[in-house]
Amino acid sequence: AIEAEKKPIIWLCQAQLEAQDVLAFARNLANSQSRFTIVLNWSELKTIAPAAIDALSYVIHQIADHTWMVKSINHQQILKTIQEQLKTPTNSQLSRSWWLLKLALLRLMNQMEIHGQACIDFCIAFDETAPSWKAPKSKFSIFDLPYLSEDGVLASVSSSNFHSTQLTKFDEINSSI
Repeated sequence: AIEAEKKPIIWLCQAQLEAQDVLAFARNLANSQSRFTIVLNWSELKTIAPAAIDALSYVIHQIADHTWMVKSINHQQILKTIQEQLKTPTNSQLSRSWWLLKLALLRLMNQMEIHGQACIDFCIAFDETAPSWKAPKSKFSIFDLPYLSEDGVLASVSSSNFHSTQLTKFDEINSSI
């Protein structure tokens, strides 16, 4: 039973992230309070549905507010997706949601300086005060993966916490985290 509790919560984000995907992930988190490691894999992400943006921001803040270890795979993909949306003219409320998602991610990643710069941009864009910095309780680190195959196999893993380069089933990496 103890081994089962040590298994990480693993989320493979879909190419088109929908609100129901975020809600399912949030339920998984709520049911897994005893687990201390979360693996977020953004590799497949292409778009985030407007209805999922605020829910994702909320979940990211919830993760940041817990003392979990957070391992991110291809975090550049979600940052790129957000940045592309911030360049695209949209209605003010939707644009604001994208900015708040970016700020939530920067908080989770413990990027206080970049968060501060983004807050200045937020203030200019919306003529309002941006959310203030709140240090995350979680510990964030990055996995660098070239790909994750469809059958859930990791390949060419490199991370300071994961030294094996042999193929490993994704749901079995908990012993290396």
